[in-house]
Amino acid sequence: MNTDDLPAPATEANWSEEQGATGLSLKDRILEQLPVDGSLKPNAELLSALGADKQDFWSARELLVEEGKAVRGRGRGGSTARVLDAELTTEPVDEVGAEYALPRQPEDALYEPLKKVLLGDWQSDKGFDYLAVEDVSRAGRRITGGKWTRPDLVAVEVQVFTYLPVKTLSVHTFEVKPSDMIDVTAVYEALAHRRAATHSYVLLHVPDDQQPPVALEGVITEARRHGIGVIVFADPSNYDTWEEKVVADRTEPEPAALDDFVRVQLPEAARSKIEKAVR
Repeated sequence: MNTDDLPAPATEANWSEEQGATGLSLKDRILEQLPVDGSLKPNAELLSALGADKQDFWSARELLVEEGKAVRGRGRGGSTARVLDAELTTEPVDEVGAEYALPRQPEDALYEPLKKVLLGDWQSDKGFDYLAVEDVSRAGRRITGGKWTRPDLVAVEVQVFTYLPVKTLSVHTFEVKPSDMIDVTAVYEALAHRRAATHSYVLLHVPDDQQPPVALEGVITEARRHGIGVIVFADPSNYDTWEEKVVADRTEPEPAALDDFVRVQLPEAARSKIEKAVR
């Protein structure tokens, strides 16, 4: 990711221009919109009520999270809740969201819109900072170790922490399944990726959340047992229809396996960004 394209660091000063007639900053306006009982409010509703620029909203919301005044929640498009107790550090688990129903789409048609959301609202909502998100489903002639060792999408992040003297490489893999191919096999494919990934997810197309596939509950149960993340979506290009059913556990693969995964699976441009970021 070119640092010239990144938004300015989130600081209180950034929001002086966002003050409205009330004199409140965007950060304070978000807090004002959050229910006083600590219940979740969908991010889409917050954006609509505030009329704010989406990227400004994510940055201001992240400030509230960093200050311990708000927490991220799940549900379609994600959600936010007010912190009522200073000791509260976990995310609310209630699920919120609207109903959507879209027709079945072929798997390869899902990749590009999913990539855009992963690089946009998904990483903004979750606090990630991806260097790249790549479609590696069609690896061409590259020898990648077999079908189940190759995910559909891969996202890479290099984190720098204030009190740790090292840079941390995170690799997120995503196994995508269209609506008529949802079964527990997706979990086992994602599980195979964890040999060289820190987080593994399945991304499942569920066009109608009122009539989910019969196998969905089994997928969720098996994924939870293995620490695999589960995300369902109605519209691959609209984060408001995404819902994180299971949060992926972080694993620590062998450094050699992680290094080899990057070398074999990712294109040269992505490898170059990673190499620069970890130096």
